[in-house]
Amino acid sequence: MPGVFRFVPSPVSGPPYFELVGSDGNTRWSSKDKVFRVTDVLQGSIAFSQRSTPLDAVASTTIGACNANADTVLGYMKLASITLQPAQLSPFPAVGDWYYVSGTYLGAAGYGSDSLCAYTFLASGGVVSIEEQLAIYEIQNDVGQTFPYPAFTLDYELWVGTFI
Repeated sequence: MPGVFRFVPSPVSGPPYFELVGSDGNTRWSSKDKVFRVTDVLQGSIAFSQRSTPLDAVASTTIGACNANADTVLGYMKLASITLQPAQLSPFPAVGDWYYVSGTYLGAAGYGSDSLCAYTFLASGGVVSIEEQLAIYEIQNDVGQTFPYPAFTLDYELWVGTFI
């Protein structure tokens, strides 16, 4: 017997649902399972200014509006540009590469240091924001030259929604 896609109109408990059942009788997919429902798509850029180190800060910046029920952000971000001094390391891997952002991006801000930066996209109460968390000691290269935390711009494409 081949697999079957069916509608179950009146289960014993809960609302009706769809399911895909394989030829072996096992359920392959069911709408009873949580499925991500996109309510909003946000595309844009956000620029961060150069700052002196050391830094210990948490800041949240609103980047757009979303459905009031949205509580999850999935998508991609990339480093669009960065202003580095000669021999300074970037806290991001490369300019122009897209990275999946279903949680927090964590970057190192210097040679073998404990300096970290974290960027998290959040949805709550009809607002999408990016939270920047910085725990940056004085950034130095291997010969002791000190650098500020660099200015940079992030591009993003985000799918905002909820699991239903």
